[in-house]
Amino acid sequence: MKKVFVALFLVFFIGLVALGYSVQSNYFSLKEIVVIINGKKIKDPKVMDELKQYFYPAYNQALWKIDLVEYYTKLLSLPEYSGVKIKRFFPSKLIVELESPPPLLMLLNHKNELFTLNSSGEYVEQLPLNKSMDLPLLTGLVLEKSPELRRSVIKFYASIPPKGWFSKSNISELNWNKKNGLEVFMKENSIKILFGQSGFQNKIEKVERVLNYLQQNQIEGRVIDSRFSKKVVVRPRNNP
Repeated sequence: MKKVFVALFLVFFIGLVALGYSVQSNYFSLKEIVVIINGKKIKDPKVMDELKQYFYPAYNQALWKIDLVEYYTKLLSLPEYSGVKIKRFFPSKLIVELESPPPLLMLLNHKNELFTLNSSGEYVEQLPLNKSMDLPLLTGLVLEKSPELRRSVIKFYASIPPKGWFSKSNISELNWNKKNGLEVFMKENSIKILFGQSGFQNKIEKVERVLNYLQQNQIEGRVIDSRFSKKVVVRPRNNP
């Protein structure tokens, strides 16, 4: 019995010493972060670097001392993520699982490459041209090169009602060119609507009224020009 007690004491003592050594030697300190977005492990250095900056203060801290709620709150405040899970994985790893909200639009660039965009106007993923999603297209070199303008157009698109003649579901493409500014192409009758360089959201109600009038009176419009401050010009289908 005495031998068993001595053996247990030695095991306990050795374990205690090993634990103390591990703590002192930073064995349980954070050294690695694994990022999983929408079920896929991320290896892109740019994405990893952007996320790791949020965890910079936690590196080399003991894993059990890291306030996961603090980092959960930080990540959830980012517009590109709709879901966040953070798990400790001993001895020295955090696993960060992120969910992105569904993409709002697709962008077709000058190289004929197709990308999905999130609500911040950032590229989410590249799609094969033969596997596009049922989302409106964003086109035009200016939108491709200007993140600020892209965000402005996406904010406008997000403010469009889900129902009605002028609705999200009835839009096939949003294009930007130097002459007309923002152009919106409708699925219904392939109507093109000119919104100009600014103030897009203020013109939504006006455009909806014009589309409603055209439908009620069975007038086939080709172009609706809402760039003017006090009027909307409609070019009928049979006009050049």
